[in-house]
Amino acid sequence: MKKTTIFTALFLITTALAGQTEAEKLYQNNEYEQALPLFEQLVRDNPDHYAYFEKYVLCLMQLKDATKAESAIVERLKTDKTNTDLYFLYGSLLTRQGRNEEADSIKQVRKKLQEDGYAAPPPAHWNATPPPPPPPPPAPPVAARKRSG
Repeated sequence: MKKTTIFTALFLITTALAGQTEAEKLYQNNEYEQALPLFEQLVRDNPDHYAYFEKYVLCLMQLKDATKAESAIVERLKTDKTNTDLYFLYGSLLTRQGRNEEADSIKQVRKKLQEDGYAAPPPAHWNATPPPPPPPPPAPPVAARKRSG
């Protein structure tokens, strides 16, 4: 019984990872129409995974389905009200549609959330000290002087 459960779990994990890999590959190759249903399934299977949701919406935006993209964002905002990345995505969608006043309003909400401490800190490498510049190349050898004499 335990072997069957472990095998089933491994199968499901492998299947999910394969779907993720394929969806990412299609997205990177600008094949949004093919990537869309894969991301849609990944969102259904992993509703708390924001990156899948974001790629799903970005596919919709690339395919110029702004109505469905906006509907998905508005629906997610009902349960994820403090996700500043979600507000950024929403503002981007509105800006692309020329709905600048609405986009500005969303940007203000995002800014307020960030001020209230809801923004995730930037990745550590953003604040890291840059590495020192590489050393200069070695000087070319001095040509041997001819000795007279």
